[in-house]
Amino acid sequence: QNGKAVGWLGGFHNSIRFEYTAVAFEQQLYESLQRTGLGRIDSLVIHDIEPTPHRKPELGDDGLSAARKHLDELKEGGFAELLRMRASGRIRAFGAGVNTDEDGEDPEIKRAWNKMYVHELLQMHRSSAECEEACRQEGRGIDFLLCAGMYSLLNHEAYETGILDQCAASRVGVIVGGPYSSGILATG
Repeated sequence: QNGKAVGWLGGFHNSIRFEYTAVAFEQQLYESLQRTGLGRIDSLVIHDIEPTPHRKPELGDDGLSAARKHLDELKEGGFAELLRMRASGRIRAFGAGVNTDEDGEDPEIKRAWNKMYVHELLQMHRSSAECEEACRQEGRGIDFLLCAGMYSLLNHEAYETGILDQCAASRVGVIVGGPYSSGILATG
C-alpha cells in the first residue's frame, strides 16, 4: 500500500498488521525505542485482540476466529516475551486493552468475548512452561487492563460482566478509558 494513506488522517503510509508473537513484540519494542530515543518503555499495551477489526458482516464473519488465532499467538510465545521484557527492565509494565461493542457488533457476543479474553489474560502467566519460567522472578502476569468505553458514567459493562472483580482478585490495575463516554458528556 505504498503511497496510499492508511489509517489516520495525516498518518504514515503503513498498513496494519496484527501479530502477537515473541518476534513481533521484540521488533515493535526495538522500533519504539529507536523512534523515542529511550532506553525503556514505561508501559506497553496489547491492542486489538478482539473480533472488531476482523469482522466481515457481508460474508457472515463475526471476526471471532481471527481473534482466537491472535489470542493463541499471544499464548504460544508473545506473552512469555513480554514477561521477559519486563523482567529485563526494557519495559516497566504491560497490560491489554478491551473495548465495548462497536461498529455494529452483537453486544452479547462481544461481552462474552471480553469476559473470556480477560479471564485468559489473567491466567496466561500460568499457561505454559515458557510463561512460568519467564514469570518465576516476579510471579505475576499483566499489570493493568485498559477498559475502553466499558466503564463510564453511562456504561457499566466492565462491572456487570465481572471483569472489574476479576482484576481486583488478580491484583491487576484498571485504567478507565473514556470515563465520560462520548458525545454530550465529553464535550459539554
